[in-house]
This record gives sequence, structure tokens and C-alpha cells, in this order.
Amino acid sequence: MPKSLVENVHLQNAFRADINILRAIAVLSVIFFHFDFDLARGGYAGVDIFFVISGYLMTSIILSRFEKNSFSFASFYMSRLLRIVPPLAIMCLILLVIGWFLIFPYDYAYLNRNINHALVFKSNISFSKGAGYFDIGKDIKWLLHTWSLSVEMQFYIVYPIFLILIRRFLGLNPLRIILLGVTILSLAAYLWTYFYGNANHAFYLLPFRAWELLAGALIVVFPFRISANNFTNRRNQFFRVFGALLIALAVLLADGNSQFSTVWAFLVTIGTAFILATSRISTEINNPFIKRFSHVIHYCGLISYSLYLWHWPIRSLQEYFGYEDSLIITLLALLLTYLFGALSFHLVERKTSIRVDFSRLFSRKLWTAVIVLIVPSMLAYGAAKVVRENDGVVQRLGVLPYNNIPTYLFENPELYLLEGIADKCGNNGRACQFTNGEKIPSSREWKPDLILVGDSHAVAIAHALSETPKDDRHLKVLLSASAGCIYVENFDQTRTGTKKYEKCKDAYRNFTDILEKTPHDTPLLMVNYYKQYLKAEKWKKIWYRDKIDLPSKPVDFSKAWLNMVCNISAQRKVYILRTVPIMKEPVIHKIVQSVLQGTTEALEQTSFSISAEVHSRKTEDERRLLNTAVKQCGVELIDPSRIFCKNGACFGVSSENIPYYRDATHLSLYGSRKLIPLFSEFFSN
Repeated sequence: MPKSLVENVHLQNAFRADINILRAIAVLSVIFFHFDFDLARGGYAGVDIFFVISGYLMTSIILSRFEKNSFSFASFYMSRLLRIVPPLAIMCLILLVIGWFLIFPYDYAYLNRNINHALVFKSNISFSKGAGYFDIGKDIKWLLHTWSLSVEMQFYIVYPIFLILIRRFLGLNPLRIILLGVTILSLAAYLWTYFYGNANHAFYLLPFRAWELLAGALIVVFPFRISANNFTNRRNQFFRVFGALLIALAVLLADGNSQFSTVWAFLVTIGTAFILATSRISTEINNPFIKRFSHVIHYCGLISYSLYLWHWPIRSLQEYFGYEDSLIITLLALLLTYLFGALSFHLVERKTSIRVDFSRLFSRKLWTAVIVLIVPSMLAYGAAKVVRENDGVVQRLGVLPYNNIPTYLFENPELYLLEGIADKCGNNGRACQFTNGEKIPSSREWKPDLILVGDSHAVAIAHALSETPKDDRHLKVLLSASAGCIYVENFDQTRTGTKKYEKCKDAYRNFTDILEKTPHDTPLLMVNYYKQYLKAEKWKKIWYRDKIDLPSKPVDFSKAWLNMVCNISAQRKVYILRTVPIMKEPVIHKIVQSVLQGTTEALEQTSFSISAEVHSRKTEDERRLLNTAVKQCGVELIDPSRIFCKNGACFGVSSENIPYYRDATHLSLYGSRKLIPLFSEFFSN
């Protein structure tokens, strides 16, 4: 072993009680944060602690074994998989069983989607495409917490290769410099992406989180000097106390809804690194009470992975049944978290932590490890995939233990469970051809009756639009949609700064390509949720760059949008669908909650309604914009309130309480089909 590594205590791989304490603090912080305890406002920072610990331990294990010529990639990867996969797979299997008997099809299908993504460690990628981690919503993100497991597993896959190659061919000092450089680069990318790019990507994806894992690695390759020297001890003690203070302040005070969460992440990372870098073997504790408390903390650290796995599904079920604000139910959920975590640790995690020797390919231990790894994970993945492909197995409704499920759920639940064409077309503005709800292969001979363009609201009505009768057939619809996007004049020349914005620009290019290739006698229907664009800061001013060497100039969003609409309407007929009335809360969620709580008898059509006056007030800005488009561009407006509003009220369900909406803003397939008479009026001839 090189002389520079001989005295490196971080390569000894001895048990460290302080790491167990840090794990306990991390997992308890996360649990109390997710259970909405004010004493852990910044408890999400517990994940940052886990990341630093993981980077530290992996670097220590890899380098120490490398220096002893005992490192094996196969053994390393197998040990990581055996540590992570079996407890995760068993939890997923149990959730599959619980969900079969308790969860409604729409939510059950989403749970199984989460399970599939968690088991292949792509949860972080999936969640990065949706709402933010701190966003409040009615949808249950069943396995949201597995995003951090995905980050760690992705790190475990690439890091040993990176580390060993550099150590072997370049040496220790270049390794130190490269690790430091990559850490700084990742931190810079994290900060830039969080503030100027896509904050979701900064939060969820490995390249932007690697700096926290690598902060642990730097401790190993740049070790503090730890000795019996009094000065060194006092210095190290100062750093330990300072690090603990940074962690405590973050857990108690950090606000997840603020951009300052980046500052807290940095401080927690530094605090954890200080503790890991300077701690020695802990001294004996004599006080009985403190000793007993210390044992509890150490045990929580010991079972921290299993606790982390189970706390979020239990909390999600509590929210699903509508009891998230009940203190008694919350305390019961915490107790269940502890019990399931302990059982998972002793019956699964501890049993599957097998050290495998790959030099004996036919050893009993090796094949036991392979079976333990593959069987539960494949079983969970396969079962989840089947459930997803069957839309949550609607037929289960008859065996759910609720005697107050509305009869329409049995009769035709797919009317609201399915989005229709959404899963058949890409979310990228590319041409998607379909008629009567069926996608048609691309063909130059296929001539559409109508181009449909817009965001997720266009997708929500696409299936029903394609079912609109025309002569002796159905409308041929060419869809160009991208969720969260609206187009403006010369969108491809805008300066954006966010990847989500760039996605919209790419979709715009696909849309303009469609306009060029489609005959001008084919009309265009535009469907967007205008409120979110008229109110959002990033859409209020569009910055254009006419040429690379010229300065950018701001253009008002409304003006830029109107210019685009007028340019298109000069070439072809343009129709615009006004926004459907927006409900006060997600309709499906409210119905399911009422079933779960036994209160469906109290539901009436008025339970899912807003006044026509409120709808008019909420869409006032949109109305001004669209009326201007009528005057300046000659477009025609289609008003869905003619269908959903009557006698001064706008309804989210039918008189039999069949939902028109799948959330608060998007129509269900059943609801969008109510618009077919309106579509026929405009497009059948």
C-alpha cells in the first residue's frame, strides 16, 4: 500500500458508531418531515446525509480493497444489489397484495407503474418529468422516496469503474484532483440547473446530485489527521460540533418550498462531511438513561434502510384514505413504520446480506444469493407490469371491501380510468394520426380532416374528437401536443434557459413542420389551458434573438401568441376551444375518498360544481385574449361551457355522479365524449 495511504484511517473499514447515529438522524428527519411534523421542517435534508455517507463508504471500501488487491467488480455489485433489492422487492410485493384489496384501479395502476420504475432504478428519472418534490397535490406518489435509491444505484454502477481506472492508470494524486474537479463541476451544474434550468432535474438526477456523494469520497482521499495530539483533538471536536450544528439547523429550520433549499443542502453536506472526516471511536457512556437512548438511536441507524423503505408507502396509504391530518392515525402509522421496518431488517435485509465468493461458481452461497436477488424482484416487476397493462384490473372493483361504490364504476369504469389516445402518442409535438380512438400508421396518403394542437388539455379531448362522426366514418385527426407547452411567433428563436422550455421549442418545430406538410384546406383546432401561461412569470415576456450577434429583445406573450395565430389563420381555418370549467378539487380523488370514508351518500352533482360567475371570473384574461384573436385573426371559438354549465352552475359530474374530469382541470374520456355534439357542429361537414 502506498505510504500516503498507510495512515489513512478511512481505509480501515472499522465499525463507526457515528455513522450509525448519522443514519438514524437522517432517516428520522425524513420520516418526521413526510409525516408533517413542524420540528422537522427541513427533514428532507436527511437524504443529503445518506448521500454523503454512501459516497464515503463506497470510496473507502473500493480503495481499501484495491490497495490490498482484493477488489472484485462482481462481488461489489452483487453486495450492493443484495443490500438494496430484496427488501425493496419484498416491500413492492406486499404493496401489490395490499393494493389488490384496498386501492381503486386508477391509483393501483399508478402504484404499479411506480413499482416497475423503482425496481429498475429509474424512479428519479420518472419523477423528474412530473411535478416537483415539494409540490402539493392530490395525486398519491406511492413510491416517491425511491428516487434517492435510484440515484444511489446509478452511482454504484458507474463509480467503481471510474475510481478504479483512474487509481490504476493515473495514481492517487491525479485521482484526488479529478475527484475534486468533478465534485465542483457537479455542484456548479446543480446550482445553475436549480436556478436557471429545470429545478426538477437538479433535485432528482445523478449528475446534479453527484457532488454530495463525492463530498464523502473527498474525505477518504483528503483525510484529516487524527491522532492523540490535544490540539488535533480540539480541532476535530470543533469540526464535529460545527457539523452537527449545521445538520440540526437544517432539519429544524430549512423550508422545502424555498429556493434556499439549495443552501441547506450545501450546509448539510458540509456538516456531514465534517463529522465523517474527524470522528474517532466513541468513548464509553456511563449514564444509564443516555446509554439506553443511545441504544435506541443506534438501532434506528441499524434498520434505517428498512425504515426508509416502509415509511412513505404507509404515509401514502394514510393520505389515500384521507386521514393525514389525524394525530392518532399518524402516531399509529409511525408505529407501523417502525414495526414493518424492524421486520424487514431482521427477516429480509439481514438474511440477504450475503458475502459472495465468485471464485466458486457452483457454490451454494452464490446460487442462494442469485435466487434471493432475482425471484422476488422478477415476481414483483412482472406482476406490476401485468396490472399496469390491465389498467389497474378494473374487474377487482367487485371484491373491494366497500359497500358504497357507485354502480357506474362497475358498469363502465374505463370511461374515466383511461386517458384514451394519450398513451399512444408522444409528448413531443410530433405528428400522431388517429381516427375513432385508434392510432393510424404514418402514411403520406393519409389526409387528416383536422389538425389538433395544444398541451395536455388537447390530449384529454383527442380520443373523443376522433370519435366525432363525419359522413359515414369518423374524423381523421392529426395530433401535435406537448404537455405544459403553448406556442408563440418565432418560438424557435426564443432564449429560454430551462430544459422544459427547450422541450416546448422542439415541439414547436415539429408543429411548424406539420403545418408546412399539411394542405392549407385542413383546419386547425387549438386547445390549451391559457390561464397557466398568462399567469406564469416565464411566459409573461418572451425573449427573441433574431440573430446570434444581435441582442435579445422582449416581446409580450399575448402579442407573440396573437401574431402566431394570425399568421396561421391567414393560411388555414383556425378554431380555438375555450378552457373547460376548472373544478375546486380533483373529481376522481374526491369520489374515491368518499367511498373510502363511507360518505358517498352525501355526494350530489352540486358537490362537484362551481358557479358560472366564478368560471367567468377565472377565465377573464383568457376571454380577453381569445376575443382579440377573433377580431384580429378571424378565428372561431368553441365554448365547452355550453355542455358543462346550466342554470348558473358548471358541473364536474353528471346527474348520476359520473365524473366528467379525471382531476380538477382535465376531462375524462367520459367527459370529453360529452363534447362530441359540439365537435359535430363545427367539424362534421
